[in-house]
Amino acid sequence: MVNKDKLLDLGNFYDNQTELINYELVMKKMLLPFFKIKSRILKNGMFFNIGEIDFKVIGCAPQEKGLITSKTYISCHNFFSYKTEIKRALMITTTKYDNFDHESLTKEILLANDLNSVLINKDEIARMKQYEFYIKNCEPISGIVTENTIISIENREINNISRIKIAIIKVRIIGELIILIKLIRTMSHNSIHPKKNEITKITY
Repeated sequence: MVNKDKLLDLGNFYDNQTELINYELVMKKMLLPFFKIKSRILKNGMFFNIGEIDFKVIGCAPQEKGLITSKTYISCHNFFSYKTEIKRALMITTTKYDNFDHESLTKEILLANDLNSVLINKDEIARMKQYEFYIKNCEPISGIVTENTIISIENREINNISRIKIAIIKVRIIGELIILIKLIRTMSHNSIHPKKNEITKITY
């Protein structure tokens, strides 16, 4: 994800009339040259800078951290903003707690001293205090958590998926024509893994 706040003054990367970010240009002019010069170690949820522009890693595969090489598939198709406040959020604990107290946990999160620096995005894993949550939904889809944010927490463990099948039923075409029919991806202990600590796919 790219920091939208820092792109507002860059006309080539952001169109003020349509309020759309040119992610293709962000890839060609920023991300690809950045990682072509030197390999870097990144992890899921990590922030890094290219010049004055901030980026956040929101997904890595096959592990949560590793070395970004010339063989790594890189994509950037979303943004975040520190000027946007989350109104409400639905979060799921990644581990089920025996002595779960929704009210106490919510207060602990909202009263944290560093709360205004906590950035969350829909469909990501976020860490607050010593807890880890899956952000199932939030309004808007990206922003900072404040003392006014309405938080709902579901206390249940999230199990790992060993196999997933994804079928594309609708494709939105922007610019070049892209035809996607079906993607089947298997992740199991019996599958062939890439080199240790080498990231094959990373998303911003």
